[in-house]
Amino acid sequence: FREMEVRLSDLPGTEVEAWRIAQSMKNAGLKLDETIRVLMGEAATIDGLREQVDLLRPRVVHLATHGLNGGTWDPLDTALAFTPASDDHGFLTLDKLIREWGGTLGDTDLVVLSACDSGWGHPVGDVDFGLPWGFFLAGSTSVVASLWPVDDLSTALLMVRFHEGRLGHFQEPRSIGTVRYEPGK
Repeated sequence: FREMEVRLSDLPGTEVEAWRIAQSMKNAGLKLDETIRVLMGEAATIDGLREQVDLLRPRVVHLATHGLNGGTWDPLDTALAFTPASDDHGFLTLDKLIREWGGTLGDTDLVVLSACDSGWGHPVGDVDFGLPWGFFLAGSTSVVASLWPVDDLSTALLMVRFHEGRLGHFQEPRSIGTVRYEPGK
């Protein structure tokens, strides 16, 4: 990513996804700004994430963004896209996770990578080495990731329902954008 320009499309569903998941967590008794943080736009930088992780020591980290699986280049360039900051290119790479995040997620039970191809790895010996490994090495005990390209709004619905189910709050109607889903649908 350092030597090439990458243009990524907007993901309007990620904002809906983030706020709906935050609302589900509030419904489960967690408090926004005390135990839940939503980073959007200019605040959604790698350093912003790291600062919140260091401050809150979260049990769950949910990242809704673009995933870049490294293609045929260096597997350590597999990355998640964040808002670029003045001192970085905006890509949280597997290399950076390995070199700089060791132990920072030691209190984290779950990292959710709501991003295309975020579960893909590159064969290294008997394992596929990819982003989930970086989050495991950073200390998380579980990682949810995707092995394929995913649609923005469909992923938002899936992730909201995943967290509602995980939290036990799924009896009320759900909507994504203008589409409404009744309980049990």
